[in-house]
Amino acid sequence: MTSMDRLLELYRAMRLARHFAERMNLLQRQGQVVFYLASQGEEAVSAAAAHVLEKTDWLFPSFRDLAALLHRGVPLVTLAHQYFATGDAPAKGRVLPIFHAYRDWQIAPPGANGAAHLLHAVGVAMAARLRHEPCVVLASFAAGAVDSGDFHAALSLASNFHAPVVFLCHQHSPESLPAAIVSQLAQKADGYGLASSRADGHDVLAMISALGEAVERARVGAGATLVTATTEEETKRDPLVLLRNQLERQKLWDPQQQKAEEQQDHELIAAAIATAKQAAPPAADSLLQDVYSSPSTETAASILSGSASATFPA
Repeated sequence: MTSMDRLLELYRAMRLARHFAERMNLLQRQGQVVFYLASQGEEAVSAAAAHVLEKTDWLFPSFRDLAALLHRGVPLVTLAHQYFATGDAPAKGRVLPIFHAYRDWQIAPPGANGAAHLLHAVGVAMAARLRHEPCVVLASFAAGAVDSGDFHAALSLASNFHAPVVFLCHQHSPESLPAAIVSQLAQKADGYGLASSRADGHDVLAMISALGEAVERARVGAGATLVTATTEEETKRDPLVLLRNQLERQKLWDPQQQKAEEQQDHELIAAAIATAKQAAPPAADSLLQDVYSSPSTETAASILSGSASATFPA
């Protein structure tokens, strides 16, 4: 059963993700951020994914899993550095802002095509199983990945190697995953010998229940599960409002504190953005960091100056 403290922590992460997403969306439209994908309305699916995992588990998020990153523990200022591609960003501005990867929080990067990371997630899960580590991997992806060969390859590998992985498919609009395909996902999972379930993507407690069962199956060695979160873009069923109402009914939330905490959210967001804006851009020599095992100073200088030969160090 979810404790009071964890429920409140969950709600606050979802609310902060909503406000941060709204602000980043505006900054992208103003040209201050190169690229951004809005995540409003997907907070329940995203936060639940992080909520059911242990610290030693791995999360392979989709592009819109902002709530999962925050609930997992990634600091707001770290996310701001990533979006503004500063020298303090873990990726040093070398990837799109939405390609989040934070090793300290066991968060791997998403796949560029929306599905490649599913194969990587299965690989990590297979390695954990071979090492007899109690690690579960959760890989989140948007509906468009269902048509990718990587999606099918990942499910096949997970089945064949009995990998402790949970696949989470969530849609962000009715058009992204028609009802016919939703009903077929269970058949696809069954065809690969995997368990499957379906939950209301607006209801975070329903998502926690479905994902929690899938994670537990994986952890005890019962295999992988495909979980489908169904959501509707044009709906009045706001996941934040639904959770807040549930908290109020359980006497866990006082409506009077809503305005004060929302103001605190905006102050935290403003401070993180201001810090990122004042940060220096990535240094030129950071372009080669984490690329070569041990590049020489001469090689680095020649590459940065454009005078390098076609032969690169191994």
